[in-house]
Amino acid sequence: MKLIAVFMGLLAMCVSSLGEIVPTPGTQAVIPVFERADLVCNCVVESLRVVDEQERERHGKPFLWRRVVATVRINDSYNKEMPSDSQISVAFEEERPITRVMPTLSEGESGLMFLRLAASSSAYEFADKFLGVTRFSSLPVVQGAPGPAKLQSALAGVLYAGRAEDQMHAVHLLQGFDNPNAEALAGLLPLSNSTDPEVALSSLAILLKARTPGAVQRLENYLNAYKGREPLALLSVGTELGRVSDRGDLASLEALASSEHLSIRLGALAGIRNMRSPHSAAVLAGRLDDPDIKVRYLATITLSEIFRKGGDYAPSMYLFDKNPDFYTERWKGWWAEQRQGPSR
Repeated sequence: MKLIAVFMGLLAMCVSSLGEIVPTPGTQAVIPVFERADLVCNCVVESLRVVDEQERERHGKPFLWRRVVATVRINDSYNKEMPSDSQISVAFEEERPITRVMPTLSEGESGLMFLRLAASSSAYEFADKFLGVTRFSSLPVVQGAPGPAKLQSALAGVLYAGRAEDQMHAVHLLQGFDNPNAEALAGLLPLSNSTDPEVALSSLAILLKARTPGAVQRLENYLNAYKGREPLALLSVGTELGRVSDRGDLASLEALASSEHLSIRLGALAGIRNMRSPHSAAVLAGRLDDPDIKVRYLATITLSEIFRKGGDYAPSMYLFDKNPDFYTERWKGWWAEQRQGPSR
């Protein structure tokens, strides 16, 4: 599991339009941000007030820096009891033009906000650089005690009745929960067949995480039919594939091991490794010539674990990287002998 986590961790990030490394949508854990926030709310921005303004320069380029205070109305609160329609102040920085990733607010917009009390004032500020605010055209007001479950219920409501963009935001946030609830999972099932690959694959990533019966087969069917660009959501799907351990999913994992998408091949092989079935030998042997060295290593080390062979059959990643052909050729030779020998 550590191996696949390393591989996927390297893949699960993207570059923003400003050149900064940012988390791939759907890969950031929600609960840690929820727990450190002083307020998590469904809020509307009623007005903005600039309290400071300066001309600055970064990397030789001038920009206008502003300190802004927003008056925000709370529609619903998820981590504490708050009267609806109560108002708070949220302070934040903005730049014109924008030169770095930073959460900002605009008058009239609504969304989900993770806020903390500012140290030097009675205003709030964003509790996280990336999850500080997620814009929604609307979020349903839901009943229930404050807590992560109430937030999940609101996001599930968006899945059932929200606009397409809102649904995508809700799916990305639900990916950040370790234990999606039944209400959310029920809303994700129809979205897993969406014509939008980001929506469909992000939904499938959550279904895989929740060990939903048939989710691996659903993924196999979707990718068999899918022809198009490589969606970012494949990274999350690959990570969750690597955690599959139900032997009933082995046939689908073996089929996915030859996917054209690297993250899917890595995830499928990690899932096969979890099961350590001798029946996967042919699939693993077929990956010894994979164009990606990480896939070749996973095939090599999984074969060594299944058939309990050490030494030059079970190299560390460090040794394998130095001379991968040496180790894969040993396994190719072993596999050729097995195919020529009596059936096992």
